[in-house]
This record gives sequence, C-alpha cells and structure tokens, in this order.
Amino acid sequence: MSNDVRVTDLLNLPTLAGTRVVAGKAGLDRRVQNVSVVAGTEIIEWVKPGAALLSTGHPIRERRENMREIIRELDARSVACIAIRLGSYLDDFPPGLLETADEAGLPVIQLTDSFAFDDILIDVLRRINSALLADLELAEQVHAVLADIVMSGGNAGRVASEAARLFAADVALRDPTGAPIAPTPSGVLLPPEHWQVLEASARDPRTGTEPVEDVVLRLGGPRNLLGYLTARRPGRPFTSAEVRALERSAAVAALALAQQVAVRDVEAQFQSEILARLFRGDYDDATGTVPRFRELGWRLECPLVVGTVMIGAERGDRQGDARAAVWLRSTGLALLRQSLQTAGQTVVSGVVDDHLAAVVPSGERARLEAAVQRVMDTFHRRPADELEHHINAGLSGDCRRLQDAPTALRQAQVAAGAARRRAGQPRPCSFTELGALGVVLAGHSAEDDAPNLVAGVLAPLDELPGREAEGLVATLQALLADNLSLADVARVLHCHYNTVRHRVRRLEELLGPFSSDADLRLNIILALRLRDFLEEGGAAGAGRLSVLDNGARRGGGDSTFRPPPSSS
Repeated sequence: MSNDVRVTDLLNLPTLAGTRVVAGKAGLDRRVQNVSVVAGTEIIEWVKPGAALLSTGHPIRERRENMREIIRELDARSVACIAIRLGSYLDDFPPGLLETADEAGLPVIQLTDSFAFDDILIDVLRRINSALLADLELAEQVHAVLADIVMSGGNAGRVASEAARLFAADVALRDPTGAPIAPTPSGVLLPPEHWQVLEASARDPRTGTEPVEDVVLRLGGPRNLLGYLTARRPGRPFTSAEVRALERSAAVAALALAQQVAVRDVEAQFQSEILARLFRGDYDDATGTVPRFRELGWRLECPLVVGTVMIGAERGDRQGDARAAVWLRSTGLALLRQSLQTAGQTVVSGVVDDHLAAVVPSGERARLEAAVQRVMDTFHRRPADELEHHINAGLSGDCRRLQDAPTALRQAQVAAGAARRRAGQPRPCSFTELGALGVVLAGHSAEDDAPNLVAGVLAPLDELPGREAEGLVATLQALLADNLSLADVARVLHCHYNTVRHRVRRLEELLGPFSSDADLRLNIILALRLRDFLEEGGAAGAGRLSVLDNGARRGGGDSTFRPPPSSS
C-alpha cells in the first residue's frame, strides 16, 4: 500500500533516533516531499513545499531578530518541518521561535550529534523514494486490474469490488440520485445518500494532496452525469496516490456504465416500438402474437394493466422539457424496468409519446403501482439541475383483449391527469377510482369537449355576480352531496332552512328542474366534476370533489326532496 511520508515517519529513521520535537507537535502529519540543508543566512528564499529543512545554528543566529517572521513565512510556504542542531553556533533557540512554531503548527526538531547531515539526507531520501516506489506499484496494480476488467467486458460493479479489495475500503457506485447501483463486496447495499450531499463533496480531478477518509468522484461529465463513486476508509485516510488511483477506477466505471446504458437504450427502443404498435391496435389475440412474445420472455397474457408516468412543466420551459425527457428516458425507465423485472421474464416497458408506459398482467397491478411510485419518489430526489416540473402517474382498468390496449392506454393517461389535480402526497391514480368521470374523460375528444359541456350546463351560474354565484354553487354542491336533503344542507351551510328553499328555487330557474329530472341532475354532477378536474390548483379542486364523493356515502336526515312552493 502507498503511504505518504509524514514528519512523524522521519522520527522513526535510524539517523534521527534520539531527536526531540521541541515545538509545533500539531503539525507532525505534514507531508514530506523533499529534504534540503539551509547553509546560508537566506533561510526562506529557496525552500519548496513539503521540504524537511536541516540547519545548523549559524543561519538562525544571524537572523535571530527575525525568527518570528521567518517561521510564519516557512509555514505559509507549506514547509514540512525544520530540524536544527544546537551547539556549534547556537546554544539555545532564539526567543519567539518555539512559541511561533507552536502557533503555526510547524514542527521544530532538535537534532543530536550522532549523525552527519549527509547521513540524514540519504536516510530521508531513501524513505521518500520507497514511498514513491510504493505509489508506482499501486498504480501498476490498479492499471492491471482495470485493464483486465475492460478487456474481459466486466461491469461497473466489478470495478467497485476490485477497488474495495485494493484499498481495503468501502467503495460503492451510486446513480445520479444517490441510490446504490450495485451491492458492495459484502453483498449489503449501502444506504442511499442525497445527491446534493454527494455533489457538494465531489472532488475535482487532480486537486488536493491532503489525506482524506471520504472520497466522492463524479462518473461522467456535467451534461452526462452517470452517478458517483464513493470510497470510505475511517481511521486510515486515503493518500494522494490512492485518490489518483480511485480517479482512474472512476473513469473505467463510467465507461462500463456508459456501455450498459447504451445496451439498455437499444433494448428500450425495441420495446418502445413494440408498445407503440400495441397501443396503435396492431396486435390482437387471434394473430398468435402472445406466444411469440412469450418466447422472448415478455408477459402479455390478458387481462393486462397499462401504467403510465408523465412529466409536465409548471410553466413554459422548453429547455427544462428536454432535460425532463432525458431523465424520463434514462433514470425513470431504468428504475421502472428494475422494479418490474423478474427471473426469466421481462415486463414490456418503454417511452411512448414522451411518457413512460408499462404493460403487466392484471394480477401484478400492485407491483406495477409500487414500481411507478418508486419512479415518482425518485423524481423528487432528482439530480443537480432542478426542473420546474411535476410528475404524475396513472393505471388503467383491466384490459381483456390485446386489441383494447389503445383504450387501456387512454384510461391510464386520464388517471394520470386526475392524479395531478389530487391533493395530498403524489401517488399513482387508478382509472377505476374516477368512476363515471373517468368514462367521460376517456372519450376520444373528451378533453376538447369537456369545457363545452361545463360551459353549456353551468353558464347561467357563471354569469351571475360573484357573491350570488358563490352562494348558489355552494348550495348546489351541498344538495347533490346530501341526497337533496334541505335540512342537511341548512346544517352544512349554517344557514336558515328557508334560505336554502329560496336558493333551490333560484337554482331551478337557472338550471332547470334538476330535482325531478334525473338526467339533468347527472349532467350537473358531471359538469361540476369536470370543471373541478380542468381547473388548476389541485388542493381547492380536491375539496370540491370530496363533497360530491361523500354524497354517496352520507345518509340520514330528510332525504326526500320536496320542491319549494312558488311563494314562501
């Protein structure tokens, strides 16, 4: 193993036996890169970073009045230590030298008379050269291992395991969200880390020489971030040579990941084309398609469930849309396929019309919902370039024939749109949750016709002054939610019974006799639900929806509606 030479290592050399550290003990971990002798009075002019300086008392005696400034300058130039021999020229250290060295953490070593400077120089250089040789041996080992991985077509996980073995450390590969890509050599997945923590601590290549216990390296470039390599070795920091070797390992891991992504993209493109044809209605049960797909390990036996994941912008941002599409095609699709994959069988999934789609047997609806939820949760921990986008997902009802796949896709898309407008924690929405509203929205031109339907039914209310319209709409919603019970509506709205009767008469003047006409009442309910679905600001809309949803479950009270007389 490579070991950088530190000041404390020099004290164990034979030629420095018996020496004492008289000041600056806090700096004994300073790195030693070279050694030189200070012969003249110019102490600071020719020193190099990491130098161990050997000196007789002569230069110090001549500059004793400036020793505080000299010690500070040596510290500023990253000198490792200064070793001084007393006796011939200097009987004791000048005032201020030791105090200033303690303040700066610059080790001052008092040499003995046992060895000449030449012997000490040779001993120190031998120690530095042995460390350099160890660095070269480490580099050769890493090069051989990485070359074998590349030549044998090894995957990125092998890079991590070999690096962990070479450096006796915990080495892991993480995706751009901070989640582990592959198990550690022990077979245990390390806990995920937030991408912001990894990005903040990621090292720039070839920077920093101080030992570190944690190393984070980016895999790939800023425009094609594949993830991170993390290495930890508590109690024994990584040397600069080891960090450089880890950088080379990260480069090979990035190459292996890029190859995996390329293969995955080809497979995803093929499956996306199959899905596109399926959703165009090109396949049916009579063509023998299912047995051919089964030979490929694809599960398309009916009944099926279609799931979709869609990303939309909060406001117009075409550049953000492009980044969102990249995330969906790479990270999102990989997560979905990984969550749904089983031994020997592949779930057909891909990108269709700029959204993720997957088809599974209806018995695996729960697995599909969990996989889609994982994609949504990961999106909220997405990598460094934040997107002003939202993500939503939907699941279709059971599709009992292959030729009905286009209808199932439409159902999943409608459910995803409904999920966007639902209050609470984002989660996938099932088409079956929408009831009659889903059937209306799933029509081929429902999105275009829905505003016309809403306007045609509710226009008389929208033309009223704001305060009057607000009171009438609240009364109408309460009536529909409480089975047309005037008494219950009066209690819910905290108003007098007669006030409700007057409002009902006014509503029937505007909208028609909905109390006696069941078809008209259904149109009004659907119009209210559609308007709530089409309006932005999901939390408020969800509140109005909940009033209508509760109506079917609420009972009691005066459930018989009695139209108010013509005069009160």
